[in-house]
Amino acid sequence: MGRTARAGIYTEGSIIITDCKIYDNRTNWKNGGGYLWNDCVKLFDAKLTEPCGSSILSLVQNFNIDYDVTVSGEKFIDRVIDHLDERDFLLDYAKKLEKAYLKTNPKRTQNLIVQEILLRQDIISNIENYLCLVRSAETLVNDSKKSAVDICTNTLAYAMATEKEKELLIKVFQKIEENIQQYSVEKLSRYSNTMSGIGLSSLIEEWIVQNELTEKIYTETELLSVIAELYLQICGDFRYQEHIQSICKKWIDGQTPTEINNKETIGIAEVESLCNKRISYEMNFLIGNICDLIEVDGENEEQVDQRNILTLLQKKVKYGVPNMTAISICESIFNDRLLAIELAQILSDANIGTDKILNMLKSHSEEIFSCLDSYPEYFKDRLSVLMK
Repeated sequence: MGRTARAGIYTEGSIIITDCKIYDNRTNWKNGGGYLWNDCVKLFDAKLTEPCGSSILSLVQNFNIDYDVTVSGEKFIDRVIDHLDERDFLLDYAKKLEKAYLKTNPKRTQNLIVQEILLRQDIISNIENYLCLVRSAETLVNDSKKSAVDICTNTLAYAMATEKEKELLIKVFQKIEENIQQYSVEKLSRYSNTMSGIGLSSLIEEWIVQNELTEKIYTETELLSVIAELYLQICGDFRYQEHIQSICKKWIDGQTPTEINNKETIGIAEVESLCNKRISYEMNFLIGNICDLIEVDGENEEQVDQRNILTLLQKKVKYGVPNMTAISICESIFNDRLLAIELAQILSDANIGTDKILNMLKSHSEEIFSCLDSYPEYFKDRLSVLMK
């Protein structure tokens, strides 16, 4: 258990066995104890260890887009360095690369070109975000200048790289540093909070201005609509994009995947993917970025502060529930959206915060535990412990 490959520290993990019965039953072959013990012993076998990898290092390495077609990591990095300051360059490059590939291989419509390029775009964005954080923190604290080269040479990627790969890594870090130097400390500080790259952060800032988020009063439904449009603009083409807004509304309303499936005429698996990945994670993350990048002048009475309604919407999107009470149950009691919605209905108050939710559940304990009779015993046990 533990994290492996911490940059500059460790390249191995630790194994902790917490169940003493595994050892006690190691000679009991009849009940499977001996087999379980042998499986645990294998965890300590050095011959079975796997090498550590690095996502940053993969940025400069060759990558396959088919079983016999490879893109040169060096040529890719050269393109990146020439066009890194162009916001949509990597997506455009991926599409051009795919078009050229399909021209010579028309039957191979299933390839990994766009997927591989976008993975590398995420890596570049993460490096950008970290350098924004470092540069803003250094300037605010002691004005020291830790260069991107110093940061690069202390990564696991650099330690594992060949000499050529080290050169490419340093070039990428230097180019990113060059790009962020044009921004003020205040902007870099805000961008670092978003955990996204500069391109996405600046796009969100422009969107905030275009939609007058500090000037117009939006309802939750209106905010959800414009945010869904922004999400589609950012994530590009994907299957079922015409369903994302309506499914998001149904998800927040508390509908089950089966109910959504019946109304949207798409498969249960697709509904699950859209709700748990696209909406609950990616759109939730986007709303958080919007909150981080909104600038509101507290002394300007004409400005509108949408952050409270955005934060509430973000939690509804994350948990797939319709009100604050259900959110509080998910955050403080147990994260089960359908059960949280059912318990919120029993409490008959949609606006109970996390600081009061447990006391409200206690005051309705008979009804609550009666409701939990139809659920696994875990929920009763968990609530009983919390109520002590």
